[in-house]
Amino acid sequence: MPRPQIDDLLDSVLQHAVTVIEAPAGHGKTAALWQWYRTATRRDLLAIHIKVEESVRTPEVLFHHLNDALAPAGVRIENLSWSGIDIPTLVLIDDFPADSTPELDEAFGILMRNIPADLHVAVTSRVPVRWPICKLLLRGHAQRFDGAMLRFTQQEVATYFSECDPNDEGLACLEHTVRGWPAALHILRLSHQHLPDTNLRALTETPPELAIRFVLEQVLKPVPNDVLDLLIIAAALQRADAALLDVVREADDSHVLLQKARDCGVPLLARDGVPARLHPFVEACLSHEVTKLGESRRRHLHLRAQKWYLEQSDVDAAVHHSTLARDPRKVFESINAMDGVCLMMRNGASALERVFQHLPQQLLPEFPRAAVARSFLLVKSGRLREARSILQSLRTSNMDGSALPPGALDRLLVVQYFLAFIEDRKENDCDEEESRRQLDATLGFDPCTKVLIGLALSNARLRRGDLLGAIDSVLEAEFWSRQADVPFAAFFVYQRLCALNLHRGRVRAAREYLERAASIAAALQKHESQPALLADILGSAVYLEQNDSTSEQLLQRSLPRLNQIECLVEAHIAAYTIASRAEYERHGLEPALQVVTRAAEFGARRHSPRLVHAMRIQHAELLLLAGETREALAQLSSAGVQMNGDTMQAPDWLSWLDQIQAGLALARALRADGDLHRSLKLCADLAARCEAADAQHFLLRCRLLEALAHRALGQTEQATAALRHALYIAAPERASRAFIDEGAPMLDLLRSAVRTTGINQLSTEVVSFVASILGQQQTSETTESKPAGTLLSPREQDVLNQLSVGHSNKVIARKLDLTENTVKFHLRSLYEKLGVGCRMLAVEVAREKGMLAE
Repeated sequence: MPRPQIDDLLDSVLQHAVTVIEAPAGHGKTAALWQWYRTATRRDLLAIHIKVEESVRTPEVLFHHLNDALAPAGVRIENLSWSGIDIPTLVLIDDFPADSTPELDEAFGILMRNIPADLHVAVTSRVPVRWPICKLLLRGHAQRFDGAMLRFTQQEVATYFSECDPNDEGLACLEHTVRGWPAALHILRLSHQHLPDTNLRALTETPPELAIRFVLEQVLKPVPNDVLDLLIIAAALQRADAALLDVVREADDSHVLLQKARDCGVPLLARDGVPARLHPFVEACLSHEVTKLGESRRRHLHLRAQKWYLEQSDVDAAVHHSTLARDPRKVFESINAMDGVCLMMRNGASALERVFQHLPQQLLPEFPRAAVARSFLLVKSGRLREARSILQSLRTSNMDGSALPPGALDRLLVVQYFLAFIEDRKENDCDEEESRRQLDATLGFDPCTKVLIGLALSNARLRRGDLLGAIDSVLEAEFWSRQADVPFAAFFVYQRLCALNLHRGRVRAAREYLERAASIAAALQKHESQPALLADILGSAVYLEQNDSTSEQLLQRSLPRLNQIECLVEAHIAAYTIASRAEYERHGLEPALQVVTRAAEFGARRHSPRLVHAMRIQHAELLLLAGETREALAQLSSAGVQMNGDTMQAPDWLSWLDQIQAGLALARALRADGDLHRSLKLCADLAARCEAADAQHFLLRCRLLEALAHRALGQTEQATAALRHALYIAAPERASRAFIDEGAPMLDLLRSAVRTTGINQLSTEVVSFVASILGQQQTSETTESKPAGTLLSPREQDVLNQLSVGHSNKVIARKLDLTENTVKFHLRSLYEKLGVGCRMLAVEVAREKGMLAE
């Protein structure tokens, strides 16, 4: 297959005296050079291709072999020097001996240093050459390539297997296993052509006979027997760590044998520079040799590996080897030994869930800690009935005298606590003090458990509106997460701190915690994808507050995977709310309502009343945006949210957070329906609750609704006061989205407030913030000289710029092609907005507020 990028790379051969290509067998060294060589023969130079025979071992034999090949061209090697080079010449020396002697290496190194000006030599080798090349490299006379240069790219693999569907998951499996190894790709392609009914995944996982022969006869042929034995054990264990191999082999020379394997050209994948695994294709091809070890021997190897990994506190790997040993009791023992709940906090839930799916569940009662971990996983995935069944059996056995081991009862409390929270049961709130006492009194709680309880206490406190208490609980959890040094625990702590600071209106702090959470999530991506998904959803909510387009990007990335989130109802609520609003802005009401309906149906399947109720509230909000006020009020009433006199009624099972969200929707609907006084009364009640909880995020929205209601009643002073309060909450955090969400009436109110109050009476921070909101609504009439986001009209800004350089009204009129009366009109409007009464003050205020063009 043509590979022009390889040809382009090999063109550098003619810029160097010596080029060395080092790669294991099957990487296409000869094929690449031969293809390029055929092109080279058409150049204005003599090209000679020499294949070194396997029998070559000494300098005398090698040089005799080379001279035989060079003789027809009149070139000769004598006394380690070249002769007969009369025209530009290229010599390709293919397959330099892998087991060359020191004498051969020294002689060949001297020969390479004595290359004349018109000669270029390219040498291929299966192993790193040992003849001296460093000086040539330092001088720029030589260059060195490895196998990475010759690997097939993903696009080349797809081209080479053009007969396959590019979306075939078997093709992705092949790419992952073969890692661009040209010979392996060629063998599998031939096999696929001869066995068209066999899919690529099956060919990759169980390589054909041709592939096995290639690995054994070509790749592993030069490997000594003791090294081959070690490689077969490494293939059985799917690891090539020297420390592990020493334990299972009961030896201490594994690192030496691994280095010999590398010296023989065996492809090994390295971790931190140390061989950690065989190449996956070699590993797969050795599977037949692994079966020759016998089932008893393989089981013994895996059980010794399981014991070693347990000693290293790597329970995930211990469970893996227990599974390969086909001993389910050993698997349960592994989970039980290190505490399954803590294991989830360290390594994530996905891997452990996969293990449980293949284990006989009837063994669970024998391993209480594993049983608690299983119930926790079931709770996370929404299978609450099964989780309760396991918990009940554990409680029953404990009461019957079969006492649970130390720590298992503690975990039982934690899982019960989370179960209550996820089911939205009110007794979750009642458990807080008891849990607090147990947490303080039980010295046996480890840091991971304290993190879990801290997060659970935070959830309980948030439900009843104790936002500061919720933050205190998470900060305590953060302390224990540092003690535990567990990434998953740290992620959930920072994720929670981000969400709570968002409720408090501390958008800048929320962004800081989001960055920490996202950084951890990125590192955990290979273990579990949920943290990254949660970080995207939370990031969408955080960036939305500042009307940052990053919010839309994160939302689009997370929406296709949204239903993968387990048990975190708030994440679902946030994502579906933002998605439905974005759909409304793009395509209108009906598509937006479809998003809400799908979310409510999902919530019903997951037995999540909070999600179902939140989507009914969002349904009403969308109807209000479309101007369908009566329908919105009816929707709220059907959700149990309505006014009883001057008091809001809502389902008593709703959390404090849900009640505030529902109250804001009802206040907005009442204002749209013209019931302004009851809307104001409801806003005042909600604002009092938000102030008590320091929930500035919601207090901001209360004040904005109050300002709009007062304005509709003609109460300009009260409207301005409410708006100023909102501005001083939002401006430091640049939280502009709340203003934009209220639409054109809010923008008109902002402009009116600026004119009424005067820019001189507002802080520079507030002026900049209001300008940024109004600036987002400006069109292409903005001029280049106009500062971004100004509160002034384009013509007022032009007049201000002329005023700042001391021009009179007459000069300003002439420069701007206006009449003097028009200039005076703009000056009056300018003075009014700036809150000043003369030209000098207008310039001083504008300069102080950053409103003058540079």
